[in-house]
Amino acid sequence: MPYSKSNPPQWASKKSDSVQEVAIRVFNQTLKDTGSEEKARIASLAAMKNAEEANKKNKVKKSVEDILKSKYL
Repeated sequence: MPYSKSNPPQWASKKSDSVQEVAIRVFNQTLKDTGSEEKARIASLAAMKNAEEANKKNKVKKSVEDILKSKYL
């Protein structure tokens, strides 16, 4: 069953929009490529974890940059 922004997978419904988009794209593409919902779900969950980690790193980096700018520039 392909997913969309208006019908996100249950496991991604409480995540940020950017993480949901990753989950949906990876799920749908993996389902199309393999025909397996199980493989698509596993790939989607892994991609969501990576997206969440990248978002956290970007937030920390942004915070550090803001602190440096406010104190030293």
